[in-house]
Amino acid sequence: MKNSGLFGRKDHIDDYLVKFYLYEDSIVETYRVEDQVGELKILKLIKPDVLHNIDLEALSTHLKEMQITTYPNQIGVGSLQFFERAEEKIYYFVHDFIVGEFLSESLTREIYLGLRQSCLLCKQIINSLNELKSDDITITPETVFLNYEDDDTKVLVLPILVNQFIKTYTQGASNLYLAYLDDKQDINNKLYSIATLLYRCIVGVFPWRYDVNWENNKSNVIQQILEERLTNRLTQYDFEKYMPKQLAKILINAISHQQLDDFAQKLDEFLHQYYEKFQIDGDFEINKPELKTIENSSLNGLSKVAGMAKLKQTLQSDIISPLKEQNLYKKYGIQPLNGILLYGPPGCGKTYIAKQLAEELNYSFFEIKPSDLASTYVHGTQEKIGKLFRDARLSSPSMIFIDEVDAILPSRDTANINQHYASEVNEFLAQMTDCSDKGIFIIMATNRPDIIDKAILRTGRIDKLVYVDLPDYTSRQELLKLLLNNRPIENNLDISNLALNLSGYTCSDIKFIVNEAAKSALKRNSSIADADFSEALQNTAPSVSFEQIEKYESFRNI
Repeated sequence: MKNSGLFGRKDHIDDYLVKFYLYEDSIVETYRVEDQVGELKILKLIKPDVLHNIDLEALSTHLKEMQITTYPNQIGVGSLQFFERAEEKIYYFVHDFIVGEFLSESLTREIYLGLRQSCLLCKQIINSLNELKSDDITITPETVFLNYEDDDTKVLVLPILVNQFIKTYTQGASNLYLAYLDDKQDINNKLYSIATLLYRCIVGVFPWRYDVNWENNKSNVIQQILEERLTNRLTQYDFEKYMPKQLAKILINAISHQQLDDFAQKLDEFLHQYYEKFQIDGDFEINKPELKTIENSSLNGLSKVAGMAKLKQTLQSDIISPLKEQNLYKKYGIQPLNGILLYGPPGCGKTYIAKQLAEELNYSFFEIKPSDLASTYVHGTQEKIGKLFRDARLSSPSMIFIDEVDAILPSRDTANINQHYASEVNEFLAQMTDCSDKGIFIIMATNRPDIIDKAILRTGRIDKLVYVDLPDYTSRQELLKLLLNNRPIENNLDISNLALNLSGYTCSDIKFIVNEAAKSALKRNSSIADADFSEALQNTAPSVSFEQIEKYESFRNI
């Protein structure tokens, strides 16, 4: 997957502001954009080099028809538009932005869905299209959208694929949608494509034994499909390997052009009989994200981090600039980092830095701790890991912050690690590899960098190690000013001298000492004075020893 398209973040596509480049296929580039009133939309941009292969007039007519003929659960779509850039026309259309994903994305990740999930999905698709008068549409995974905005997953339909408007003589354009297209004119193609989709969701492949050249021209592909369906037809026994006999009979009849008109009714009857213990008329159930995003309250990003000038410079040059100026960095062959590891003594602000970095980038922020991924079920943690990364991808651009990563991803070389933990590490490694291509940036934090799995620390996973040291003198001064803001203090309170005396203390230690000094002043009902800090310092030792600091420094030099 490409990191960027023709347009980058903050570019304008006609009147739309690009928020994020999502993905592409052989025909279109897809962007998340913002319109002139601030509403999010999805923009489909037809690649200029394939325009001559597209029947633009037919596409425009179809979009207009979709705007006029609305029905429940339809995704709102705009008309075909164009603008000129460098003496070439750029064509595009927009549709509503909804939190979720297309079924094609889910199937790419999951390969296939469960039997019940697949049946309920197709039932919802049928129900959503009951109000649509025309049967001459083709339902594919690319036209079915899983809406995750509410607690229950809803199925929405966008029956528009630019691929459907490829001119018949075109070579080299993807015609995969033709797998769901019936070859007989007198057949209800809407139901035929849904029946094919159901088999695809249950089994993971198409309901016939062949692999045609999908990049061939349209007419030839249709002919190949027809020939293969006739010569290599699957039997009911082939279907029964994957599903109950009743459903196998329903599907093979539909795909063989028998009793297709009764397909919807037969599927409904099967659901009531086979899953009567379930609430089958309810919402489609799918493994959707469960983990919460962390809302940031301030609007100042890294400017809220006291001091740490060198650290902030590193974050700016290695992370912020490459992500915000992707087109410029791409020109020089520089790819944004996939993730970083923040390590150092506890209490030095690693979590806070991660939150403020996410805010600086305007990324969705997910904070994960070991307890969030714990599960008593076998493979339960692996499932939660998968949900985490899917949730982050759906909210992209996003940042996953994994705290205490040493507890989640311990070294598999450790003698006492069991197979269960090893599987969890493997799952994390698989999910985080090149996740920047999906709009996800990873930050891990640890106080024990020596015991995490070394496989994590490689290019394409964690690209850079960043040491978060004890606050230096300047940082301690700024932190004190921040913590003492809006508190009653003596006019002669010497913050500079206090910062000197706090050498060797962590950020958390300093926050604790300020609070103890404030409590002391409160007891006297007076302003915070040097004497209050002196008392707090006498009663509070640094939480990190010199020996511990030496260990971090030694790891830093590896």
